[in-house]
Amino acid sequence: AGIERLVDSVVEMAELAAELLGDDPPGWVAVSMSPGNTLGAEVSHAGVAAAFFAAAILVGLGHRRRVFQMVGASTLAMAAVAASHLAAGADRVFGLYEPVYTASSLLAPLVNQNHLSGFLSMGVPILLGLGIDAEDARVRAGWLAAAAAVGACTLLAVSRGGAASLLVGLLCLGSLALVRRRRPGGRGHTPLLLVAATAATVAGAWLYMGIDALYENFEHSDFSKLTLAAQGLDLALDHPFIGVGRGAFSAAFVSRQGSHVRFEHPENFLAQWGSEWGLVVTTLLLVVTSVAVLRALKGKRSFARFGAVAGLAAIASHDLVDFAMEMPGVAVVVAALVGGIVAPSRRSASPTATRRPGHWLNAAVASAVAFVLVAAFGWSLDANRVFGLRGELERQMVARDAEAFQGTLRAAVRLHPAEPTFVLLGGAEAARRGDPRALMWLNTAMLLAPNWPAQHYEVARWLAAHGHLAQSFLEVREAEERDHGGAGALPCAILRRQPNAVGALIRSAGTDEVGLRLLDGVSRCLPSDNTAATTIDAALVREDVLGARLRTSLRALSEREFDAALAVLADADESDGQVPLYRARILRAAGDPDQASAILEDVDESGPYAEQALELRAECLADAGRAEAMRETCDGLRRRAAGSASGVARVWILQGGLEHRLGNVGLAMQAYSRAHRLDHGSGGLLQAAQLAEQVGDLARSHAAYAELCAESEPGSAVCAARDRVRERT
Repeated sequence: AGIERLVDSVVEMAELAAELLGDDPPGWVAVSMSPGNTLGAEVSHAGVAAAFFAAAILVGLGHRRRVFQMVGASTLAMAAVAASHLAAGADRVFGLYEPVYTASSLLAPLVNQNHLSGFLSMGVPILLGLGIDAEDARVRAGWLAAAAAVGACTLLAVSRGGAASLLVGLLCLGSLALVRRRRPGGRGHTPLLLVAATAATVAGAWLYMGIDALYENFEHSDFSKLTLAAQGLDLALDHPFIGVGRGAFSAAFVSRQGSHVRFEHPENFLAQWGSEWGLVVTTLLLVVTSVAVLRALKGKRSFARFGAVAGLAAIASHDLVDFAMEMPGVAVVVAALVGGIVAPSRRSASPTATRRPGHWLNAAVASAVAFVLVAAFGWSLDANRVFGLRGELERQMVARDAEAFQGTLRAAVRLHPAEPTFVLLGGAEAARRGDPRALMWLNTAMLLAPNWPAQHYEVARWLAAHGHLAQSFLEVREAEERDHGGAGALPCAILRRQPNAVGALIRSAGTDEVGLRLLDGVSRCLPSDNTAATTIDAALVREDVLGARLRTSLRALSEREFDAALAVLADADESDGQVPLYRARILRAAGDPDQASAILEDVDESGPYAEQALELRAECLADAGRAEAMRETCDGLRRRAAGSASGVARVWILQGGLEHRLGNVGLAMQAYSRAHRLDHGSGGLLQAAQLAEQVGDLARSHAAYAELCAESEPGSAVCAARDRVRERT
């Protein structure tokens, strides 16, 4: 009963999963909302523990500096691989893998630019500390050069978190050096000067190679990660004693956040540990680690150890806004670093302590546990992850292999009872088969992921297929509330077949913001002459929805009812710039280009429709015979397109057509020629060839067609035009 009070949500999810699968309620449950992910995390933890104890054994044998050298060398190797990829201009890691979710040009086995930057920032103070402690001048220069190179790569990865954690690491090492300088046996200003020199070198490399990209990253980024971390801590407060289970954050957090974005991590290691392990375990782990590090600092104050502590501070500060330490490859290196910092060596321990086999026994136990876990479960971890199971279920759905799908679904739901993806796929597949249990699956998906619209879409389709249109439209409205502007496709398809169902849709949608947005989307999806679209727009005009006014005015314009088209827009909101455009089009079609061009004079030139307004004004001015004003307007369009050869060429094409309309053939030919010189793909040469042929300038027309034919396939239309003109000459 005590366990059930602590993990009532886990028990509820397990019982719900059993009910969906038709199984008896489980006699026991794993204390995790995602037992499959937790098992994978534990296998990873065994490897991390083995790395920690391996480092502790080396320290116990008197090789603490060797541990720090290996950790620093791992960051240096990563930086060297990244720099090699950059120098080679590679777009695939080792020529094999093309990163999908990274925007950095600095490729490395750590493909995420934030993880890479954080890992490298950890290595800089470690390499610096080794260099400061080195007695040989050449060895010292080598370590310091390595620190500067790794620091430069840290910034080239273009990550705010990496840049900040590098600063934290350097400040921490500088502070420890300052403290030691004031103690007996200090080494004067030399360590501080070396830290400052390395920082200056890194900053110089940044200024030379990467300042623009990093500045843009800082300028255009927000603080959404801090909000996400706060929400993760809020989840931890709801499960303070044992958490939701290691690796189960995503499954637990989806009930709170995420309709379009699925968060796998809270991007903050305190929120990650607190939500998954519980606040009690997290606090204990932080206290024990902090005390051990502080005790280590009170021992022999070597700069190698200072650098290691500063490196640990760097990666810890980095993971306040990222999750690099959740990657097993990074985690084992950090674990080795911690072991190198806190483990006692035989040089500092008492003779009695050195004879105790504690480190050896711990390492042996950790290695044995890691071996057993990997041997028993390692082969199936990837296949049993959420992504692997989801991919398998989707393939089986496409293949319509119901038997295999059901087998995979049972395994997936048992391993991940709180994961809504599998319940949603189960409901969708059951609905496709006509299984009446489909609604039970989909309702459970709504419970697990209340912010997702997908299950509401599936229920709406099921209800529509069974003739319950009013209820179906209510579910569509629920989907629209979660999927802003994306729910119109299903009612649109229904109304194409059954326009008389529009009344049920209007009643179900309502007249609040969500309902009006839904109706507007459906009307935009339907053909303009569909009676359902006309009915919806009539209702939306009464609610002063701009899109409906514009569509209604276009219908009136298509029937040449100019007064009615203008009347619909009489009191419409003009703030976004569309209304003047529509009014000008109507007036132009009504034969009043002067008034149309006058309306467009006041359009905001910084607004989203300014370019369209200028183009339409140029056409209206040409209709009115005002050639000079038209040319001035085209000049304004070219100024807007400055810097884009294709954009300027497009304006010359427009002006060429307008000059031709005004009878200025020479100016039209000149405009087309300018467009071709700016952009050979603009179509200017073809326009010039056609115009020259039209006015009887066959020599110019033949030359233009011949040039186009030379760049085209034999037998193309331009080659045929060349031959036609040649015959005429």
